[in-house]
Amino acid sequence: MIRMIVERTIAVLLLMVVSGPVYAQDWSMVNGNMERTSLAVGLAPQPPLELVKWMEDVYADQFSVHKGVLYAARGGEPNTLTAISLESGEELWSFSIPGSRGACDNVPAVIGDLVLIGGQQGSALHAVSRVTGKEVWAVPTRSLYARCVVSDGSAAFVCSDSLLCIELPAGAIRWKYPINAAITPTVDESSVYLNANNRLWAIDKTSGALRWNTWAYDRSYSQVIVDGDVLYYTEGDTVRAANKSDGEVLWQYGVSHVTRLSQLATGALALGGGSLCVSAWEDTTGIAQLHVLDKANGTLRWRKQFSGKGVFTPTVVGNTVYAVEFHNRTLWAFNLATGAEVLRRDDASYEGQPVVADGKLFVADVSYLAVFGERATSVRTPGITPELHDLRIAPQPARQDITVSFTLAHDTHVGMALFDVNGSLVAAHPPRRCVPGPVRLRWHLQRNRAGRIAPGTYFLRISAGKELVTRKILFLGH
Repeated sequence: MIRMIVERTIAVLLLMVVSGPVYAQDWSMVNGNMERTSLAVGLAPQPPLELVKWMEDVYADQFSVHKGVLYAARGGEPNTLTAISLESGEELWSFSIPGSRGACDNVPAVIGDLVLIGGQQGSALHAVSRVTGKEVWAVPTRSLYARCVVSDGSAAFVCSDSLLCIELPAGAIRWKYPINAAITPTVDESSVYLNANNRLWAIDKTSGALRWNTWAYDRSYSQVIVDGDVLYYTEGDTVRAANKSDGEVLWQYGVSHVTRLSQLATGALALGGGSLCVSAWEDTTGIAQLHVLDKANGTLRWRKQFSGKGVFTPTVVGNTVYAVEFHNRTLWAFNLATGAEVLRRDDASYEGQPVVADGKLFVADVSYLAVFGERATSVRTPGITPELHDLRIAPQPARQDITVSFTLAHDTHVGMALFDVNGSLVAAHPPRRCVPGPVRLRWHLQRNRAGRIAPGTYFLRISAGKELVTRKILFLGH
């Protein structure tokens, strides 16, 4: 009987791996950003929200969600990584992190068929099979508390006693650079960025050679966001924007009387819609604040002051910013442009950064997990839907032209739109009538625009009737 259950579980997971749609949460960082923007992919979920599932006994220091499975990193002796079916709540497997103990402030990195995880006081980065939960390989490191993995798909980057570049999926070390700090790196198409050991660093991600470094105040925990040609990062009580080619400071914003910004593994920043959100954990009076700045010049757009200490790293979804207040354990949502309150839930002991995946909003409780969905409307249905099947985009990464293929369930109009990481429209493909069955659309992007697509990360939104699907796509440039 036990063997039948195990075989059935493996079969279900294999089916999910082979046939399931690819969602945004396919990277190590919360909300799927190797650029660490904390910008969620797609338009959903937007308020008004409704609680669609309340998962009991799901304690997690950090977690990821991917293809219907929750990967929960839990503290203890040892730390554990547990895979849980979101549909049934059944534990699929659990992996004990050797030698670890204490809290596990490490975000599980879901990359292809692997989940990468480390623990507090552990001695390695472990790659675990998403199907079986068995270890595939381990790379020796020191404790990985608040030292999460980021990945560009072909390699994983993590800080140990050195910054490591690890070949995927094999697990071989490609290169090392001597930076030892409790920090999570940031990656773009060419470089790895860190704010550590009183320096802001840019390391060539292919060779591991130093591109440049410059003086910075913070020694650890600081987050760096890369957005086009600009880096955003925190230094003590100050937020700075810098040119990513040399680290030259473009502007800075001081958060008055703040004693702490960064929230360990996930940082303090979120970027979207032309705004930079800054969570100030505690000021000199013990009060948390949320500041929203104009990303172009650092001027204050609006500020929210909470009633006590602590606000976790915010998450941006379209024109909404979600944040959890530590003191009252409250989930908040604000209009990104105006700061108007659009959601407040104090019906549980919420904590951590909200996670968006599979068209849902996931928020941890002390020992539960709340799953929110967008309240149904007649306007659109968010996320992956039955209208489109077997969606593929090629090539990935792309240079200019792309081919989008899928199987269509019904006779309907299909349109495409390309957005940058701030949600701005870059190009649009007019809707065309498509018949049921296999569809193959070639989009000559350079013919739709005055210029070429600049290198970077974009989001392709495909509409089929009233259904919407959004996928991340990386352009390398001409």
